[in-house]
Amino acid sequence: MLISFTRRSVYLRDSSAPREDLLTGLPQTSSANPFSSRFVRPGSIAYRFSGDWDEATVGGQLLQWSTRNFAASIVGPHGTGKSTLLHTLAPYLATAGYELLWFRLSQADRGGAAHRQAILRAVAEMWGSVDHRSRGRCIIVDGFEQLDWFARVRIATRLCWSTRNPNRFGSYDRPRDFLLVTAHAAPVGIQTFFRTEWRDSLVEELTLEKLCQLSLDERAAMIRSARHRASLLYKAPEHDRNVRDYWFSLYDDYERLRRERRYNVVAPEWAAAERRWTQ
Repeated sequence: MLISFTRRSVYLRDSSAPREDLLTGLPQTSSANPFSSRFVRPGSIAYRFSGDWDEATVGGQLLQWSTRNFAASIVGPHGTGKSTLLHTLAPYLATAGYELLWFRLSQADRGGAAHRQAILRAVAEMWGSVDHRSRGRCIIVDGFEQLDWFARVRIATRLCWSTRNPNRFGSYDRPRDFLLVTAHAAPVGIQTFFRTEWRDSLVEELTLEKLCQLSLDERAAMIRSARHRASLLYKAPEHDRNVRDYWFSLYDDYERLRRERRYNVVAPEWAAAERRWTQ
């Protein structure tokens, strides 16, 4: 991913002033890239439901589900909003009295080794009586498939045994805790609560909302870039599409556009100096 130069200082020949000072008074672009990670990460955008679904309806159904079941999964292809939906529904669980215990796993976790024992311990405590806790916990595992297969089998086996014989873990009642996970495919032993899917119209709507934050000339250039990127994106199968990767590519395009606009108003030797400094 390309890196913005807005916070870097480049010292030029015959001048002791940083480049930011030399650019004072020159035309500048928007102060923030609308596709930067702080604007596209899960939790920064509310999940957009389709059809007759809405946040309150799905949140209420999840609470009812948690009173009758041990676990639930949110299933869908990569980049279709599973993590965003988790952040949208989490406040409903917290309001209902659950203490939220988050585990975020990614491909870099190499089988979830860093969180493996903590997750297995938290699931094992679901049926236990913990005196120092005044309320139940909702164990949230974002990226459940990143756990190694043996850990997933252990969790599925424990859930299966408790369903058939609750007294196996010391209680006839449902556990005080609740397990909520996200995965690309339905995990073994965990029922699917909600499925996310790719929607071209929604991606276009969200992208346009971000482009509207730009100035008119920037917006025109980025719309052309977005259309080009979208044409490449739609050629891929739906299960391979990822809205975050699409937006990260637009982040790169916007950073490139900002540098080009600076070079149009800055002396050529300044641009050459900056390129030499970044090599």
